[in-house]
Amino acid sequence: MEQHMLTRNAHLALLLLGILMNIIGPTLPFVIADYEISLLTAGTVFTLMSVGRLIAVLFGGSISDIYGRKPLIVFGSMLLSLSLAGYGLAKTWLSHLFFIFTTGLSYGLLDIAVNALIADLYPENRGYALNRLHAFFGIGSCLGSLIAGIYLSMSTNWRALFFIIAACALLYCISSCCLIYPQADSSTSRKLDPSVVRAIGGNIAFWLLAITMFAYTGVGHGIVGWLNQYLSATFTFTPLAASLVLSLYNLGLSAGRLTCSRLSSSLGYRGTILLCTGGAAVFLGMAVFGQALPLITIGFMLTGFFLAGLFPTAIAMGSDLFPQSIGTVSGLLITSASLGGMVIPAGIGAISDHAGMVKGMGTTCVILVLVFAISLKLPRSKKAGHRPPADLKG
Repeated sequence: MEQHMLTRNAHLALLLLGILMNIIGPTLPFVIADYEISLLTAGTVFTLMSVGRLIAVLFGGSISDIYGRKPLIVFGSMLLSLSLAGYGLAKTWLSHLFFIFTTGLSYGLLDIAVNALIADLYPENRGYALNRLHAFFGIGSCLGSLIAGIYLSMSTNWRALFFIIAACALLYCISSCCLIYPQADSSTSRKLDPSVVRAIGGNIAFWLLAITMFAYTGVGHGIVGWLNQYLSATFTFTPLAASLVLSLYNLGLSAGRLTCSRLSSSLGYRGTILLCTGGAAVFLGMAVFGQALPLITIGFMLTGFFLAGLFPTAIAMGSDLFPQSIGTVSGLLITSASLGGMVIPAGIGAISDHAGMVKGMGTTCVILVLVFAISLKLPRSKKAGHRPPADLKG
């Protein structure tokens, strides 16, 4: 029963984070107008959020290995609530950036703890369980972009959206305090042993997974963050129409994660990553360079479908490589993801300022092609032939 409740609570966390990530992009044109800033300057929102997330996951994974997952989940959700409220209240650009930084910090703490918790709860079904977990991020993303699109088509008060998510984060924190989590393993020392880090750092497969995480998060954040601006600037889409395209991208993300939760059992981790990167590269190219509305819409939706499995599959493979240091290896992989989220969206903004949004968004296709090529070097992993547990099916 407790496992079931913890699983559902973890799903709610990813639902909340999905909503959050998909109201930042749609509100960005309003933020740009309010502060009268350039696209490059606006891109620092993604950079600072990723810096905060990077700091959190760099140390958070090891801290959760030592003290357990609950402290990070409770503290992370409380900090998230306070940060989002501050983001909505900020009146200067500098204070705006400060609160987006602390939002990233809290996002990272919650993200790493929840991923490690699910990996702990389902050691024989990590690929399935983590893809299932991240399907809720996709569902939250759909809801976030739809809510933002509908609301911003009726009001320019973008700050109210962040107050609502802050209230939801506070409720999540309260509910998390009431649950009983697995205790940290006190039978063996789980402190950040330099030999553990050396073992992880000396593993080629780990570095290939880290590059995959870097690219996935950077490309994903680039799409979510810049899609509304791209469609409105290039094709004069209204905020509602652009948000509908973003919702379809996120619908593809949800469907892809549900599909990949099963594919990872039959294709193995390497096969799933290759399928995801190759498919995403093809359809993102169609979306960015296509001129017809159906091509753009279908392209972004299928891009989300194929990108979906990369993050949870990489975490699952890393957890299998180092089962005694799940929090540490997850933290290092998500650190790489944070770097991608910090560099690539800001790079899109910089390129777009000088060469236009099409070329800026087009760089994401090149990145995915390169990741597909290096993923061919991943070791062939075992195929997890386990049936998913009952509480993951429902």
